[in-house]
Amino acid sequence: MSYNSVNYQDWTPVTITRKKKGTAYTAPKTPKPPSEPTEEDEPPKIQKFPFELIKNLMEARNTKNLTQDALAKQLMINTSIIQNLEGNRYDYNSNYKKLYVTVMRKLGVSIKLADLPK
Repeated sequence: MSYNSVNYQDWTPVTITRKKKGTAYTAPKTPKPPSEPTEEDEPPKIQKFPFELIKNLMEARNTKNLTQDALAKQLMINTSIIQNLEGNRYDYNSNYKKLYVTVMRKLGVSIKLADLPK
């Protein structure tokens, strides 16, 4: 039998010692209790579409006897966009205001972006 000359075992001695006295475990410091939240700490409130605008949209669509699906097909957008707009799931920001104006114009309502409440 032939043995390889490569030895994969580490034969260096390991010395195990005790900790020195006086190095006892110290618990971490307890955190300070949280202070009362201030207005700066609170996230800004997300403004939703005013109910009057949503109501006007639904009334205009129903006056034209259109379903959400039919209106979405006319606008060449996904039906869920109309559902979310009527369900007030969008923030009241410039992008969705433009969408609202576009939908209302398609329904025959003359409205300008400047006419919407701030």
